[in-house]
Amino acid sequence: MMPQPITYRYDQKTGDIVLPDGPPFDGKPVLIKLGAGWVEAWWLEGTTSHDTLEEYDGFLWVCMDGDFEAELDSATYWMPVPVMTALVDDIVRAFGVAVFDDYETEEAAFNAHKQAITFALHTLPNHKPRVGISGDGVVTLQWTGSDGRGVLLVFVGNGTVSYSLKTGSHTTFGVSDVTGSVKDPLPPLISAAIDLIEKENP
Repeated sequence: MMPQPITYRYDQKTGDIVLPDGPPFDGKPVLIKLGAGWVEAWWLEGTTSHDTLEEYDGFLWVCMDGDFEAELDSATYWMPVPVMTALVDDIVRAFGVAVFDDYETEEAAFNAHKQAITFALHTLPNHKPRVGISGDGVVTLQWTGSDGRGVLLVFVGNGTVSYSLKTGSHTTFGVSDVTGSVKDPLPPLISAAIDLIEKENP
């Protein structure tokens, strides 16, 4: 499961906040996105005591094993605590610290980084590109080899990934314009180029 927006509603008669049943509000650890980035947290509905004997009044996020608290509306997205690959961890961290031009751009970046995670889990489980997220919401995975050679994968949040391959100072035409689904395997030429670069830079 990929990151999801945290949603809840208000009871029209009482004005009370009504939380969905199940995660992330079931008291089990999840990852939530705060303003400072992603943290592990669990939702506390009522009053309890922590192992530090500190009392929590409830209806809040208990973060980082009790290091601090966060209000309900401080968290915008959540995801299960995953078994991280190094690349997925890099993508999640990059999204957590990225600064976007506006709300619409952040939404686009959310979709792009979610699809990049899906692609990384299924297609790049052991690879080590450099991760970038631009202010306009584009996610990039980049490998750079010697003599200017490189591979660039671009995710814009529409379910596709675009590939660009450079040999020296020239882009390889016919590959640079290729766009495929995030569910598809790597094109053979792109896969071979990535493997070659990673052998040079283990």
